[in-house]
Amino acid sequence: MQLYAFDVNNRLVFSSQAHKQKNYTCPECKGIVRLRGGLQRQNHFFHQEAVRACRQSGKSVQHLSVQNFFLDRLPAGECALEHSFPEIGRIGDVVWIPKRIVFEIQCSFITAAEVQARNNDYASLGFRVIWILHDARYNKPHLSSMELYLSNQLHYYTNMQQNGEGIIYDQFSIIQHSRCLHLFAPLPIDVCLLQQQKFSKDQFELDVIRKRQLTWDGFFSGDLTDLAVKESLEKCAYLQKARDLENRYLTHKDSGLRNFIKDSLYAYLLRPYYLIFQLFLERCSK
Repeated sequence: MQLYAFDVNNRLVFSSQAHKQKNYTCPECKGIVRLRGGLQRQNHFFHQEAVRACRQSGKSVQHLSVQNFFLDRLPAGECALEHSFPEIGRIGDVVWIPKRIVFEIQCSFITAAEVQARNNDYASLGFRVIWILHDARYNKPHLSSMELYLSNQLHYYTNMQQNGEGIIYDQFSIIQHSRCLHLFAPLPIDVCLLQQQKFSKDQFELDVIRKRQLTWDGFFSGDLTDLAVKESLEKCAYLQKARDLENRYLTHKDSGLRNFIKDSLYAYLLRPYYLIFQLFLERCSK
């Protein structure tokens, strides 16, 4: 369902503000779209001619709700939806222009290769991508190859519903190989408050936070890193439970040379084949 289009003055117009019998332009394919809807169906734009390659017509209501969430919360005048990057042939879902951040919202299947390609394309223009994954598809007991690829990059999840209710969130989890063994309660983040400050990884007791300090480029207010920065572990039940769970799994690992050999075999020999096999299964299940 398409809720955005450009008017004759090249301004982005919401379906709630549009008028029937007028021509509008699709941000994606530049084709002509018009408004339809009524008592039984929400107002939305439709292509006058079917364009199979246009992703706008295939976006879910949840996807559009997440875009509206960002538009409502980011500073006025700084956020652009469906922002075109003609140099690389991309359209960003949500672009925070002053911060040079592209929020890519993903509610459907996507390969790790395509995620990497988008990241590289935007990086060539000096923009970084923060992926927002909808938990209707992602954040499940078995992680997709794309989620494994993103594990060392700044990303979050969302549970946004069609009516606009929901949050963008982070959470603590225990991941072994591609399985999520434990998943804590969501931590809502404030998408307006990006933190760039770097801390010494040694000041954090949680292993997951130490790893993020090495691989994540910043964090947002309210997420797990922010919680660890602001709260004392001794006074925060969430962090205490996370530490206890980490210690439980860390102490069950083998030590010494045996552990090194096992991890090396998995990382360099088994994991690549596993990811290829998992990608094959994901494609078959689309």
